[in-house]
Amino acid sequence: MLDYLYYLFIAPLEWIMRTVLEAGFTSFGTYGVALVFMSIVVNVMLLPLYHLAETWQESERRVQHDMERQLARIKHTFKGKERYMLTSTLYRQHEYHPIFAVRTSFGFLIQVPFFFAAYHFLSHYAPLHGASFWIFSNLAKPDALLSVAGFDINVLPILMTVINIFSALVYTNRLSMRDKIQLYVMAGLFLVLLYTAPSGLVFYWTCNNIFSLLKNMVYEELGIFSHGQGVIKKTRARLVLDNFGGFLEHAAGIRLQLAFWLGGMACACVRVFLPVSGEPAFLTSLLTAVIVISSIWFVLVFFAWVLTGRLSLLLWAVYAAAAVLFCVSSHAFFIFCITGLVLLFYQDCSFANKCQEKACSLSQKEILSLSVKALFLLAATLFIATPIRLFMADASLFTSCTLALLTIAFAGTIIVPYCLLRLVRPSLRVVLAVTVCTTSLAGFAYTWFLTRDYGPLDAFMFAWTQDMYHDWYRLADSAVLVLLFLIAAFCFAKHRALLQKLVSACLFVTVLLGGWNAYGGLSSKKDAAAAPVAEEVQYPIHLSKNKTNVLVLMLDMFTGDHVSYLMKERPEVLKGFDGFTFYPDTISEADVTIMSVPSIIAGDKVAPRNLAKDTGKTLEESISSETDSFFAELKEKGLTPRIAASDDIDFLAQKPYVTRTLYRRFMTEEDSAAKEQGGEYTGLFVVSYGLFQGMPWSVRQYVYNEGSWIMPLFSASKADVVGIMHSRRHYAVLNGLADLTRADDGAGSYTFLTNELSHIPWYISKDTLTPVSEDPCPETTFILDMRNGRIPEHYYAEAAAMQLLSKYFEWMKKEQVYDNTLILVVSDHCEGDSQPIAAVFGKPEPAIAQGGTYPGRPGSLFMVKPINAKGSIKTDMTPMKSSDVRPVIEAALENRPFERKEDPFVRYHATGEAVRRLHNDKSYNLQSLWKITGSRDERSHWEMLFTTKKQAF
Repeated sequence: MLDYLYYLFIAPLEWIMRTVLEAGFTSFGTYGVALVFMSIVVNVMLLPLYHLAETWQESERRVQHDMERQLARIKHTFKGKERYMLTSTLYRQHEYHPIFAVRTSFGFLIQVPFFFAAYHFLSHYAPLHGASFWIFSNLAKPDALLSVAGFDINVLPILMTVINIFSALVYTNRLSMRDKIQLYVMAGLFLVLLYTAPSGLVFYWTCNNIFSLLKNMVYEELGIFSHGQGVIKKTRARLVLDNFGGFLEHAAGIRLQLAFWLGGMACACVRVFLPVSGEPAFLTSLLTAVIVISSIWFVLVFFAWVLTGRLSLLLWAVYAAAAVLFCVSSHAFFIFCITGLVLLFYQDCSFANKCQEKACSLSQKEILSLSVKALFLLAATLFIATPIRLFMADASLFTSCTLALLTIAFAGTIIVPYCLLRLVRPSLRVVLAVTVCTTSLAGFAYTWFLTRDYGPLDAFMFAWTQDMYHDWYRLADSAVLVLLFLIAAFCFAKHRALLQKLVSACLFVTVLLGGWNAYGGLSSKKDAAAAPVAEEVQYPIHLSKNKTNVLVLMLDMFTGDHVSYLMKERPEVLKGFDGFTFYPDTISEADVTIMSVPSIIAGDKVAPRNLAKDTGKTLEESISSETDSFFAELKEKGLTPRIAASDDIDFLAQKPYVTRTLYRRFMTEEDSAAKEQGGEYTGLFVVSYGLFQGMPWSVRQYVYNEGSWIMPLFSASKADVVGIMHSRRHYAVLNGLADLTRADDGAGSYTFLTNELSHIPWYISKDTLTPVSEDPCPETTFILDMRNGRIPEHYYAEAAAMQLLSKYFEWMKKEQVYDNTLILVVSDHCEGDSQPIAAVFGKPEPAIAQGGTYPGRPGSLFMVKPINAKGSIKTDMTPMKSSDVRPVIEAALENRPFERKEDPFVRYHATGEAVRRLHNDKSYNLQSLWKITGSRDERSHWEMLFTTKKQAF
């Protein structure tokens, strides 16, 4: 229960504080200034709530003042039932209820969750340890600025309390004695609680008190609240403030808005032609000026909006914030442009007045009632019904954090739009209500009826993502949304009762379908538990003890040259590789998995250079045809073929010999630990999955974000939880290969297994070669930084993969299936940390680059253990290519040596896109093609046949 409350109320506030603090530290370079920045940002965000609290408090004081004499006379004159009835009548006359007295404590209640969030966050924020600022030597410890008779005195908490009391005194002359006592008790309470707290926390809370003091002084100057009467004082400053919103809503405001918008668009055009990475000095100055001016404008209009409630001021604040974000990131361009257009529309006073007149004829209560019902429909569809389906598939995703985040998303979907509806004037309230109804109906339609099949969902990744990207989706979505908007608008204008019934029916269907999915999911789970587990699911890998087996293990992105370093630096990880031959001079057919893996499975005929031309078949048909031909040969030799894929084999997606059960069949303690540690991440995943299902087709790709979903927007930790989950899952599969394998006296088999432990991102410990939750090489700034020509994190992951394979080979020896098995350990391509390739091209360090004058990632892994081979690992400098896997297998099954006929031997290496949708239907879209004649160790042996990319260096 406590965890649920923490994730519901405290964790979101901690995330906001952490994000702002880290952004402040990145900008200013010191945590002291970053704490000041965090205090300002958080208090500006809270300004509307503080203003609402003080408005309620002032309203309560005004009512109490108006009833004070009459209540005193009633208490003095009457007793018992008469006193109760007269008091109740007085309350009804003033539309008052005794429970309203709680409103006077709202200002204090607001601070409670923020205080606990700040206390928990700043007390455990590791970067503050040892961080100094101004007169504070360590922000993670009490300040101890004075020492008297050997006792340390913390000065900052005392200063904080003085400022707090002074802030209260600014306007206590208009407060009741109870309110004054409450303020003084709060000041003393914070002194007690924070006296021994870290100086960083106390400094932050002191900044909050200074902000409160300045706010109270501004309120007094503007006369926001009178002394006991609750009447606005028309001071000069107040008159200016009242006229400010009117100025922005008329012709002068439109001209100013046009100047802002056109200036922003000009800045956008400059950034398009002059990227930020190469900004000249004048553009940097321009962006800086926009940021400064827009920031000042944001503070001004946001504060004015809080005090006046004018919608135009809120729009101006959003527009100014979008301008700042746009200068930092182009992703805010959409908000920047749309807000500007909305401002122009809003400031067309004649049209707004017509909308006002039309809206006033409608029942505002009916508008709000319909909007709330539509919001409940949207929230129930996205964050109740859709997560139920996900829960039926994988209940382990649902932790207390997940439930808390779903609750927050559900409540936010209702409360935020509702508050906006109550805030805006009637002319815009109608437009927002129709928009809410349209959005709810669209979410309902896309979730239940306009669905798409993206295949099984495993490790946050869909199996068949190619169906997510089609240009015609935009046209279809536009038609659906326009149709729903017209239906909602027509019903709203002519038949609001019909729209009410439509929304109610959709809400009923949502509840019904959600319950049906829950019932069906529970029934299927019972049936699955009662049914026997299929043998091919229980044991994806079969090895015969007396027949010939072929086992191909593909380690994605393994740099083949690193085996040489492992043999010298970590020979223990290769102790199980008896009889293996290592081929250092190996070239991959392509630099990306989607183009390289087909040739590893089916051979040279489906290499990228051969499929770069239109063969009359689709790529999938060409690859499937050649794979089927090879597997038919294996079956003739008595081998049962199977592809056990721990990643997606899209080009063979529908083949019966493809087994996709490695993750679902085998979940280790490491994987479970990753899920538990990534609770916040999995919770965000469930929330984003609900959004995904309710989104139009053309928008889903942006929510999915190539498997990262929208969660990086909310990442609260330096440790990449996606990387942690990735490393733990693939480590778990390699660590459990023995449990996935059945060794018996049956027929021989061919198994092709893929694993991505060696693929970025990497979270493997340098010392233990096991998954970790922090950066395994903190001395490097980025995960692709190199040391001595290698990426440390990559090298650790490769060592872990070889150690786990060595463990598996030892198991195979005990089960007596090692000697009679032909084993090939290969990779589809390397990472850009191949030192021999860099030396060939005269580079002092390897480079992460593709295309241009450097091939990037051609140095793949190739190791072979022939049948009945013995002895330690051998090194063979024979030139090889990744597509040699099939001819090596064919030669071994025919009991003949694998030989090269060409002299000199010619190889090819292609570069291209890693995503299927970026290739043509019938051919690969190559970016460059290299020809290597003979050994790869001479630059003269490399010839670039063509390239579509500019020089990379």
